[in-house]
Amino acid sequence: MKKIIGFIICFFILGVCNAKALVINDNFDSSANWVSNGDAAVKLGVGYLTENEMFQAGSLWYNSIFDLTKYSTFKVTFDFVLDGSADGITFSVIDANNGNNALGGSGGYLGYGGIPNSFAVEFDIFHNIEWDPIYTNDPDHVGIDINGSVVSIISSTNVPNLNDGALHTATIEFDIIHNTINVTVDNFISISNYTLPELNFSNVYFGFTGATGADYAIQYVDNFNLNLSPVPLPSSVILLGCGVLSLIGIKKIKK
Repeated sequence: MKKIIGFIICFFILGVCNAKALVINDNFDSSANWVSNGDAAVKLGVGYLTENEMFQAGSLWYNSIFDLTKYSTFKVTFDFVLDGSADGITFSVIDANNGNNALGGSGGYLGYGGIPNSFAVEFDIFHNIEWDPIYTNDPDHVGIDINGSVVSIISSTNVPNLNDGALHTATIEFDIIHNTINVTVDNFISISNYTLPELNFSNVYFGFTGATGADYAIQYVDNFNLNLSPVPLPSSVILLGCGVLSLIGIKKIKK
């Protein structure tokens, strides 16, 4: 009986110990944690996605695979600078089967278009009349793209001037269990509690893409922070553990 109780206690303790948050901070001082493709490069303490040249495309993937089934939410913050007129960047989450050499097309494809089993938050600074939202004064917008399509399933022009060459901060919060996403840029709430279609992949790479076309911009990211929260332990497991520990306490008192 003591062995059985001991096993249950160990199971409970291991479950608690495994339920840990994962936090990653990277300021691009080194390229060791990143795989760069196309025109992207980690240099001068930032992650460059494009230079000030036409028809570039680049991607940067954090060089670890993450199993989203182990987590309930993730939160990403990063700084970015877009200095020029086209085309924009994305923060992307892609099926690990795509490989960390995945790279989409240039121009309006933002270095993301064409990557299957994926979703992306685009920070777009050029108006592609075929698919981008109608705007009044400024084409800058945020959008959610899925499965390699740059026809956003939702977009918002509630953003600051993205391509002013200034440092901006993006925050992306994703509820993995309910598939809901929030996006803010600086103090602008761009997308709030939007539900994505169900994802059919769980092992992923996190990273960035960017592109230029006939117009161009210097585009880079910095100060990447990723916070993954664990899936909560089932209440039944917690109650079982508490019950076992209580029984042990009672037994000790009787002795």
